[in-house]
Amino acid sequence: MPLRKKLGLLLVSACGLHTAVGFMAQNPNKVLLSTMPTVSPYGRDATIAWAAPVLLPTKPMPPVQPAGLGSKFYLPAFLPPWIARDTVRTKFSDDIFFLEQSQTFVNVSVNIRSTVIRLKNGDLFVHAPVAPTPECVSLIKELGEVAYVVLPVTAIEHKVYMARFASLFPKAKIYVAPGQFSWPVDIPLGFRVDGVLTEENKKSMPFIDEIDYTGWIFRPFTGSISEVAFFHRKSRTLLVTDAIIWIDDQPPEILRQAGVGQDLWKKMALQACFLGPPNLDTFQKIKQRLIVSPVIRVLVVSRAKKEVAEWIKRVCEWKFERVIPAHFSAPIKAGPVDLQDAYAFLEEGETGADRGGKSLPFGFDFSALWQGRQGAVGRKGRGGKSVQFPEQDLKILKSLNKFVSATGLAE
Repeated sequence: MPLRKKLGLLLVSACGLHTAVGFMAQNPNKVLLSTMPTVSPYGRDATIAWAAPVLLPTKPMPPVQPAGLGSKFYLPAFLPPWIARDTVRTKFSDDIFFLEQSQTFVNVSVNIRSTVIRLKNGDLFVHAPVAPTPECVSLIKELGEVAYVVLPVTAIEHKVYMARFASLFPKAKIYVAPGQFSWPVDIPLGFRVDGVLTEENKKSMPFIDEIDYTGWIFRPFTGSISEVAFFHRKSRTLLVTDAIIWIDDQPPEILRQAGVGQDLWKKMALQACFLGPPNLDTFQKIKQRLIVSPVIRVLVVSRAKKEVAEWIKRVCEWKFERVIPAHFSAPIKAGPVDLQDAYAFLEEGETGADRGGKSLPFGFDFSALWQGRQGAVGRKGRGGKSVQFPEQDLKILKSLNKFVSATGLAE
């Protein structure tokens, strides 16, 4: 085994206990019996997780709600707020609602959003559930009966609350993005899965007549990375998770309620995007335009250019008029042309420099996406190619990217 992969496995082993303990905290109805290698049922067959816990179900434990915290209580939490968290429900239309909470990493707070769509028969389709506090669950039940819940990505911050959420809506069908590998060890998801959101399974999805979907998956050494986008036909709305963002001057409502002002918000948004000290001048480059977050662009998309480019091509076949991501502002008035522009760096090259019309090294002609474009939908002045981020702001991300490549974790 190459040295870099040995280093990667060493890192995996060192983090394994922490991950197992975290999973146990999020899944109190499971008991840890022993450890042994296991193979991911939703990841690649060749991926073996080391020291993965074997868990058996026990009697379900209802969430405890201590006096004084009321309906906002949730414990344990993956990221702060640790004990109590607010949920803000926003009505976009008669059939589409947002549920937003805050999440904090170190000193940076951003919003995280779940979207609820009421289908024609009145049933609810829940996209990327947030922490199911009593308040959150009540806000959902006021809208109707949950029939379908989808986990659209493999990212831990979006799937960590799924087991508890699924247990509170036992009649709902649960569908997940492919490749649900729990890094650094392959831990059972902790909830029933009724189907995997692959192209092959589309015809069997009971909501497909109203909500279409398409996804991409990349399989590095440590498991799988994937995201599934959804298209609500009636409202012409595109649902994504981490694929795209729009950052406004003002913080989201959930953060304003927590006392986050405009100046602090700018710093938080920059740190969330670049993982480093905020350069306030850069905020002008990333605000109020459709962009791919630098974190996603450098650490994820740069490794899966072919997969993402082909996915964007499929997504842009839908005639959507707005986009709802899981973070920052929503809804975003945007269409296929705007999404293509945001991903233009795939054609321009990693630094945003023009490739002079040359095809990409993986053989996919991304420039085809720009042929025959008509009728862009969006805010005035958003047109043009994808934003070029200052090299100084990308320094930490690129260093982290090199580390991940050197250890073989992303190969």
